[in-house]
Amino acid sequence: MLKKLLCSTLISTALVGVACAASVGTTILEIPVSQSSRSNSSISYHIDEQGTVFGPQDYFVAENTVYLLDTAQNRILIYCNDTLSDTISISDFSAIDLAGDQQSLYTIDSLLNLYRYDGSSFVLVSSFSPMFDESISNFQISNGFGYFYISDSNHGTTYQFKLPEQYTDQLQITQTFDGYRLDDNTFYYMDYGDTEELFSKSGTLIVYHPSNDQTQRIPVSSDYYLGQVQYLGETIDGYPMICVEEVTQDEDYKIKTAQSIRVMSDTGDTLSIYDVPKQTLYPNSSLTSFEGQIYQLSNLSSSIQLSILDMDHTYNTDSYQSPLTVYNAPIQDRESNQTSKAASITRSKIMSNAKSFHTSFTWTCSSKNIADMKNYKKPRYIDGSGEYSCMPYCWGGSSSISQFEKGLADGGRAGNIYTKTSGHVSNTYGLDCSGYVTKCWGLSGHKGTGELGDYATEITISNLQKGDILNWAGHHVVLFESKKNSSTLNLYECTTSNSYDRVSHTTRTLSNLEDYVPLRYNNVE
Repeated sequence: MLKKLLCSTLISTALVGVACAASVGTTILEIPVSQSSRSNSSISYHIDEQGTVFGPQDYFVAENTVYLLDTAQNRILIYCNDTLSDTISISDFSAIDLAGDQQSLYTIDSLLNLYRYDGSSFVLVSSFSPMFDESISNFQISNGFGYFYISDSNHGTTYQFKLPEQYTDQLQITQTFDGYRLDDNTFYYMDYGDTEELFSKSGTLIVYHPSNDQTQRIPVSSDYYLGQVQYLGETIDGYPMICVEEVTQDEDYKIKTAQSIRVMSDTGDTLSIYDVPKQTLYPNSSLTSFEGQIYQLSNLSSSIQLSILDMDHTYNTDSYQSPLTVYNAPIQDRESNQTSKAASITRSKIMSNAKSFHTSFTWTCSSKNIADMKNYKKPRYIDGSGEYSCMPYCWGGSSSISQFEKGLADGGRAGNIYTKTSGHVSNTYGLDCSGYVTKCWGLSGHKGTGELGDYATEITISNLQKGDILNWAGHHVVLFESKKNSSTLNLYECTTSNSYDRVSHTTRTLSNLEDYVPLRYNNVE
């Protein structure tokens, strides 16, 4: 039972208030970041070649005990009274999401399997696949039910399901709600009206309470494009508190973002505002409600801080200046300056190519395909011989489906996440991030993230269309699919993020795409 791990004393009363450098509130837990140490008392970030950061990715608080998922070491750290009280090491799977309450602890792995902690180990109880894919987010647990969010409509949908105690091959979906879940009786979403623009500078935050059928409408506006807008609850005085992500681009078309926590009037006036510092790793849910309080997890360069937001505080907005004021955003796409010739392709064909490497692609893995070999490390979602879906990640790889199948039939290796070589390792098959885009765009060979710009032109984020890419030269690239709600971009990518190690259908906030450049293939029709 989870209860044996819970701390009997309250960290909120046991700790002396610490001046918080990363949030509007009181820091209740601070963990030093070590550059190299892998000890229990400190945490180290791990950054791979794609720029993916592994570390404190998710958390929850139950009876004032903090449970922190550390993806860098695949473990759950449990803190009571600012002290590490227990560690749950995970060896059988790669955990990517964590949720729990006073009675239970559940986690999701990179294959989208659902596990329940029985007090000594994690037990497989169900899977979100194949009904859902990697785009699930906002995993939460409360009173015997689980919740997760899918960006599958204009406002997205929160799904409620009965938490299984024993294995079931299909989750029992019991209810759905529009938008995101804050708590059992609070859901919210942004409404941008009839605008056809991909991004807007104003909209209305809709907050509704199913138990009493009450709805609140909060106007939200900015001098910049609005990204993610989160509802955090009300202050003691009854004013709504929100977190706003603002988005722009610099002169080189790189995406730039800023986040702030704001107290709003009912008419949309900002009564107070606080700038949220940049984070080394943006958790799955930085700001989350537990047991009636709002917590903020901040992954900073020197420490990890968990704070309780002060809902009874006043701030002065007179001195606030957005960090985005230093950028002169381009107002239109850059003029095409094509340096490499390539064939034309339609947007529908690009997306068809992208999906052909995802779940519709199934393949068989033999023991030979994951056998030890110099400079080879198998993708983490492959746990042995058997049937798999999705093209695996392969460092420097640019395999077509037929090349992949033939390579494996001849005893080649499935994927390769060993990235310390200068390029592709012979006899390994699959795709890396830019190899995937190369195939989606119908280009020949393998184009690196530093070469894709030769076939494309910089565009403004407001002009993104399906089949365009967001490129971080030298690190990673993703393919844009759509933006169906106010918070996230729906993407396809071949990624090691979340230990997926395969072609995945993902969602990202703009803060997770900082410094990426939107590009459009020059010969798209």
